[in-house]
Amino acid sequence: NTYKAKCFLVSAYPDTMLTIKDEEATLYAEALNDRELFSHLYGEKCDSKEMRAIERFVNWYETIERTPLVITYMNSLQVNGLPALRLARKMQPKDYEKGERTFNEVLLEFLPQCLIIHGNESLKMFRQQYSDIMIDYHQTITKAKDLEEVGPFGELMLTSGHRVLIFACRHMSN
Repeated sequence: NTYKAKCFLVSAYPDTMLTIKDEEATLYAEALNDRELFSHLYGEKCDSKEMRAIERFVNWYETIERTPLVITYMNSLQVNGLPALRLARKMQPKDYEKGERTFNEVLLEFLPQCLIIHGNESLKMFRQQYSDIMIDYHQTITKAKDLEEVGPFGELMLTSGHRVLIFACRHMSN
């Protein structure tokens, strides 16, 4: 149950581009809240070294914390890699902004206690998008691997008054 999750693992964008047909939208939405269903339906399409490492981390986290860890994205726009995401920002600004708004809606809906920002690109995007409502304790540290060592590197103050601790980690397949 996503509402029971206390922490989100946040990447820049979905690791694998999925094409979902309109008639599959409801099933896809259900699969986003059911990791086993998602794996069954889309596992082969989403099989990458990074996703396997993320799954191992999620399994470890959930065993230790006994609570779900939600995998989510700074931008939910389905693109084929980081260069395509950067191009979409310029060429498809409405779609890009909608992808950013989706993440913000997820934050406000589920109110996690902490975010683990996954990778340098996610960290850069997060700081850009949330600089106005974020207390950043370590603004001069720009690499996720360096922020891993400091514990929470900041706090996010949501419009609801809810505070979220922010951590960072490097890509897990490195």
